[in-house]
Amino acid sequence: MEPEETESSAPESLAPSPKTTVLLVSHNCLEALKASIVALEAAEDRDSFEVLVVDCGSRDGSATVDDEFPTVTVLRLPRNFGLTKARNIGVRTAKGEFLLLLQPGVEIEADGIVRLSGRMGDDHAIAAVAPLLVGGDGAPLSRGGALPGPPALIRAWAERKPWYEQLPRAEPPSDEQELECLDPRAFLVRTQAVRGMNYFDERYGDFGSELDFFTQAYKASKKLLLLRPVKAHIRLPAANRPLAGEAVVDYANGISAYTAKHYGWAAWLRIKLGFVFRALARLDIGLLLGVLSGRIIDGSQPE
Repeated sequence: MEPEETESSAPESLAPSPKTTVLLVSHNCLEALKASIVALEAAEDRDSFEVLVVDCGSRDGSATVDDEFPTVTVLRLPRNFGLTKARNIGVRTAKGEFLLLLQPGVEIEADGIVRLSGRMGDDHAIAAVAPLLVGGDGAPLSRGGALPGPPALIRAWAERKPWYEQLPRAEPPSDEQELECLDPRAFLVRTQAVRGMNYFDERYGDFGSELDFFTQAYKASKKLLLLRPVKAHIRLPAANRPLAGEAVVDYANGISAYTAKHYGWAAWLRIKLGFVFRALARLDIGLLLGVLSGRIIDGSQPE
């Protein structure tokens, strides 16, 4: 006589894998991080996606945000490994078919994730889709357009501003618009596409990997779509802290690496010498040594 199957002996049903992984990289940005998570927790079909935070050695409580939001998974890194390496660590852990790369402070609307992943669907001609970013007053904030070349990137570096601020404001005239370059603050890609290209290029630290991804997609004739009906809000005021120290060095070396990869070594040499001369003109020894050594934010930089 076979033993009667009890509840404890029955095989456990496996939870379905999430369709999308929302990946945020945090570094001392608790208020912005919580704003993004609160919006995600209120999203439709919350069970269809996971929220994964990779924290880069924060000291402001960002690393323990899962105490307040137990459905969030936090990967705690001992120091600042930079955006690119931190994202790659997250991609290796991600369970979703799609990957929504979200900058802390961006609040996706309730149906945003479902609509982004739905538009991507099985269309492998699409490399990425992005929501329309809007401010607290509803005014469009998204940037996008043609890929910025080295001169535009150097202008952004000289002004100590994010590279995407060199792009024009983008507001699709219809439901969607195909662009060469999307706003990097929120965009969705296929997880397998990132893994298939051997992850984001770790020659970049905080700067460069997103622009490199858009450039590779454009060269491969893949579509990058900005979706007008899908909204994401940025309600917190910008910090307006100019880049300084290691971030400036990382930015310069990211521009150099991007130029070498997509414009050739002659262009790289001109860019590199330009940064060296700027450092000498300013008597900025830290910048000079950082540019000459090619140092980026990847965990090896001075604390």
